[in-house]
Amino acid sequence: MYQPYTTQLEDNLVSNLQRLAFGHKFKPNNQWEILTDYHLLWANENTYAGNAKFSNDNLFRGQLVTCWARYNFTKQLKGNLVFEYMLPGDYYGPNNRDNALYFHWTVEYTF
Repeated sequence: MYQPYTTQLEDNLVSNLQRLAFGHKFKPNNQWEILTDYHLLWANENTYAGNAKFSNDNLFRGQLVTCWARYNFTKQLKGNLVFEYMLPGDYYGPNNRDNALYFHWTVEYTF
């Protein structure tokens, strides 16, 4: 959902989005790496004022919780799980503030 935007901020490719993030990364063993992040998201300005899906004057986009779990099966075979949970803020209109859940997994083989 928001992860591509929050990671691209470092490259200055996203505008009208500010974030305050806290994260933790740890390796319980040689195969696993777990990354967790908590983001508070704001808009610089409300560019959608007047649109029914957005508020007219609020800037808080919401909260985002992310977790990545990476696993090395072998030197060439890797996998990861990505989980995101978004709690929209008052930047969005009252009818567009449903919480959102995103999950995907990938397996990668390099040769």
